[in-house]
Amino acid sequence: HNPLPTQAEARETRNDPAALAHWWRQLGDPLLSELVVTAIAENHDLAEAAARVREVRHRRGLAASRRWPSATAGGSASRVRTAPDDTPATTTRFYDVSVDARWETGLFGGTRRELEAADADWEAEIANRDDLLVSIVAEVALNYLDLRLFQTRLAITERNLATQTETLDLARWRHQAGLTTEIDVEQARQNVEQTRAQLPLL
Repeated sequence: HNPLPTQAEARETRNDPAALAHWWRQLGDPLLSELVVTAIAENHDLAEAAARVREVRHRRGLAASRRWPSATAGGSASRVRTAPDDTPATTTRFYDVSVDARWETGLFGGTRRELEAADADWEAEIANRDDLLVSIVAEVALNYLDLRLFQTRLAITERNLATQTETLDLARWRHQAGLTTEIDVEQARQNVEQTRAQLPLL
């Protein structure tokens, strides 16, 4: 007999790793999706957590099965051939069929409490697995977003450096032509050096 699904079973279905937290896909970045899928598939801690969920689910199934009657059946057959003196031989067949029914009544509610404890263990392992899954996805996504952010800032800084270098060249030409002072050239040079110093950090 299969008992009805419990809340833990329903929760495990809802929180299946393949269906959990696809929020990163809204960013429309195929590489991010690939990295998340790879992290989930190859993370050893997550694989161990999933194995613990399966193990506890099996123990829970054993505890649930003890709530219902069980029966075993057996049978045997034998044949005896006899041939008394000066008489034709005769064959006698013997059949034995047995059925044994057993039902563990659960004295003082022990079976019910065992099942409740198994359910609690199961839900705890599911929660641990889900927490780990969310953490892995979050770490991958946040690090990837940081990478994209720094790549964007680096590109902007490089464009600024190119513009400031052109401004420095222009300031030098204007100073050589007597149109500006050395202060203008020095200010343009400081801007270039400050921007160039940001590149290694980014």
